Amino acid sequence: MRNWHIRLTSILGLVLILFLLPTMPCAQEPQDKVIATKSIIASYVGAEIGDYNHAIFRTSDGKEVDFWCSGEMVEFLNKYKGKKIDITYQITDTYIPEARGVQRIEVIKDAKVENQSFSTWKKNKP
Repeated sequence: MRNWHIRLTSILGLVLILFLLPTMPCAQEPQDKVIATKSIIASYVGAEIGDYNHAIFRTSDGKEVDFWCSGEMVEFLNKYKGKKIDITYQITDTYIPEARGVQRIEVIKDAKVENQSFSTWKKNKP
């Protein structure tokens, strides 16, 4: 039983590492930086769902454009497939973990169609 204090110290050290390490602060991801806020009117085509959601629209000149969006936004937009929608979006520099860095993306912030806006719909959603 010689050196019992060394073993005890080692065990206590290991316990501290196992319990305190997960609570230590890590490097934080950078905040999104808004470059611009813009709007466009386009017809909703559909969405691509994967690691991230992308809503796809067709402009009046036939060009397809897509924007990053939330799952709730896709739920809202799916009720208006083929309809013209007034989209407010932001161009942002956003940290994307899979890209291991900041990427410039376009994200829908609000959408209005037939006297209904996404922001109001979301507030009143059960």
